[in-house]
Amino acid sequence: MLLENLFPKRADWDHFINWLATILQTRKKLLTAFVLLGEPGSGKGLLLRFILKSLFGDEQTIQVEDEQLKS
Repeated sequence: MLLENLFPKRADWDHFINWLATILQTRKKLLTAFVLLGEPGSGKGLLLRFILKSLFGDEQTIQVEDEQLKS
């Protein structure tokens, strides 16, 4: 349900899952990243805290705020 909320289009959801699977299977850095934009409460933080950090660890997952992107 979380992925359905974050990626309303099934093609985007599939792209994210394939991207994530590539990283997990090859253990290599990819030259791309997903930037999640959305309303507060849509689940962006849940995805980061409970799924991505569990898979990759705290040092490999960061949350960048708008102010950081502008500088």
